[in-house]
Amino acid sequence: MTILSSSVRRNFSALMVLQIGNYILTLVLIPYLSRTLGVQVYGDWLFVFSFIIALRLLVAFGLDLIAARDVVGCQGSMRQVSSLLSNIITIRILLWLTGAATLVALSCVVPRLGALRELLYPAIFIVLGDALFPIWLYQGLEHMGPVTKFRLSSRACILCLIVVVVREPGDVGLIPIVEASQALLWGSAAYLFAIKRFTLNFRQPTLARMYKISRESFHVFMSTLLLQCTTTLNVIMVGVFHPGEQVAYYAIAERVYSAVRGLLTPFIQALFPALAALYSSDPRSFKVAYDQWLRRLTLTLLLAGVGIGLLARVIVEVLTGSSASDGVYCLVIFACSLPFGVGGFLAPILIVCKRPEMLMRVTLLTAGLGVLLIGPLAHNMGAIGGVLNFFIAQVITATWLKRMAGEVTTRHTVGTMC
Repeated sequence: MTILSSSVRRNFSALMVLQIGNYILTLVLIPYLSRTLGVQVYGDWLFVFSFIIALRLLVAFGLDLIAARDVVGCQGSMRQVSSLLSNIITIRILLWLTGAATLVALSCVVPRLGALRELLYPAIFIVLGDALFPIWLYQGLEHMGPVTKFRLSSRACILCLIVVVVREPGDVGLIPIVEASQALLWGSAAYLFAIKRFTLNFRQPTLARMYKISRESFHVFMSTLLLQCTTTLNVIMVGVFHPGEQVAYYAIAERVYSAVRGLLTPFIQALFPALAALYSSDPRSFKVAYDQWLRRLTLTLLLAGVGIGLLARVIVEVLTGSSASDGVYCLVIFACSLPFGVGGFLAPILIVCKRPEMLMRVTLLTAGLGVLLIGPLAHNMGAIGGVLNFFIAQVITATWLKRMAGEVTTRHTVGTMC
């Protein structure tokens, strides 16, 4: 059984187009906003957006991977898929309400965040749009073309609207309004299109089913949350100790890193359903596919890291209008982190192998270390300290995940053959 079936190649092509489109739009939007708003004001928006990323993590709750795997397990039964869709959408809306209330309360007790309420409150609705977008459904059914169309349309509309309405630093409050309106519009469109395209219907969610799904996804959620401590918490702590410029240097470098590392996403999302099926049906082919793609993705990220490191000064100058040394150093360290970004492939492998507790074990260690280090590093070194904290966490996480994934896949292959 070949892992690169026609559906995998089709979905990969669609997702690669999406990733390239996101990359181009990001490269346009960052320099426009950093120049129009100024690095200080832009850094304020990025500080607020770090809390929105945390809310996204809560609402996602690790459901995407678990739900995509369960869709594969439904074996074409649209009745079961309909039930799954209803339960997961309900879980996400409840999580969004909980997280939104928490952020509102937090803005009342954290002065730095409270001073930016006009950015925070509308931005909360960005996540509601994300909650409605069932990307896991399209992934599990191996029909990723519409995802590319909806996502690119959303990003293109956001870019055009921001360029039209954001013309000076005082317009920063329009950014979350634009992003939230587009997230709600396209998230709803993707949800309604899925219902029509796959002939689904809303079925009454049940507490028992929602609890079962949430319990299964909890390990993935905790692992993702703890891993995010190495990025979102870094931004927050840099923002607590330093002015907006330092936040901007960190966040802009991190977005370049994320855009390049995002090249993994099309591979992972396209391969995941096929790997999940191959794991049960043909263990030997699964192990071969795992080894091959691990080598290919690691090499790709290594070459990308070398390129970003060599061009770091040019990239920072293009994106920010200056070649500040802190911004350049941040990007160089992120470039060194890129080869270890292969952990983004190794983590889903553990989900395929039904060992999410191993993933959480690794992330507990790395997140705990990151939480201990980020305070002194951010306080003493600013943005550079935040990036160093990220680098340390990436190295530890990738190393442990590689060892664990290797052990699990080898054991499964040998055990099945015996």
